[in-house]
Amino acid sequence: MKKLILTAVFAIAAIASSSGQKLMIGEKAPDLKIKEWLNQSPSQGSVRLIEFFHSADEQSRARLSILDNYANKYSELTVILVAREDKAIVENAVRSSSRSFPIGIDDNGKTFSAYSVQYIPFSVLVDEKGRVIWFGNSSNLQENFISNALK
Repeated sequence: MKKLILTAVFAIAAIASSSGQKLMIGEKAPDLKIKEWLNQSPSQGSVRLIEFFHSADEQSRARLSILDNYANKYSELTVILVAREDKAIVENAVRSSSRSFPIGIDDNGKTFSAYSVQYIPFSVLVDEKGRVIWFGNSSNLQENFISNALK
């Protein structure tokens, strides 16, 4: 019985450790594993807002105008949209957006996995040193938090 319990504990630990990095405030953000950039690649060394997107999600689509606003309002903020759908689907979904920010197609879900994305809308705010300073439901991200991160 002890062997069975120990085997189960080790199996659960192995599964948990292989499920990808868990985000932590103050820790280095995972690298973006992007198969293809649709319009431009992001600049490095700036504060980045990484938004995870799915075209079928109404909240994700509604966030496009908010992301456009952030990208146009804050020149020192790099907004990045990451999707794990086919290129044509993403292009069609973002057509109404001004596309003033980089849009990347995830490389076989590697970025979604590295960022432990479990729901949409989800975003991560990363400082100029590459450390996570906020993550969670994008609807809960207050603009004053972005402006404070840029100071």
